[in-house]
Amino acid sequence: MVYDITSTGRFHDDSEEVSLLSDVLGWQLNNRQRQSQRNCPGCILQQRISKLTISLHFERMPYFMIIEFSSPRYVIDWNLKYDTDGLLFHFKLAGIIYSGQNHFVCRVVDDSGMVWYNDGMTTGHECIREGWLTEVAEQTAQLRVAVVNNVVKYALYAIYIRD
Repeated sequence: MVYDITSTGRFHDDSEEVSLLSDVLGWQLNNRQRQSQRNCPGCILQQRISKLTISLHFERMPYFMIIEFSSPRYVIDWNLKYDTDGLLFHFKLAGIIYSGQNHFVCRVVDDSGMVWYNDGMTTGHECIREGWLTEVAEQTAQLRVAVVNNVVKYALYAIYIRD
């Protein structure tokens, strides 16, 4: 399953400069948070006033999820949770792909929370240990950027696996 994220804010209205990925997905919002301050444009045309609300439902919960970012305005959550019909699904961050100047690099997060870096042009098939997820996140604007040879690369994809 691939999500393409293009706007910030829980209503995808660019109301925030930087958003948590989990807020944009809207999975953990309570009933009050699922309701917008904006009126439904379709309802206004029918001379009714209703607020926009977020409603999410999955027919099948994926085991593997890729989230595509259109800009570096998202803080990448280490874990995502989705609660449906009393079942709680956990997803954990498994990797991030970065892009800049027609070159991709990646970070892989192993089961212990260790982050490994790979740049095929310089490291080949080898991954370089960067440190624990908490440390790397602090040093990299919450995993949004990777700096390679003084060139900033921004997160293009976040890869999650179901726990």
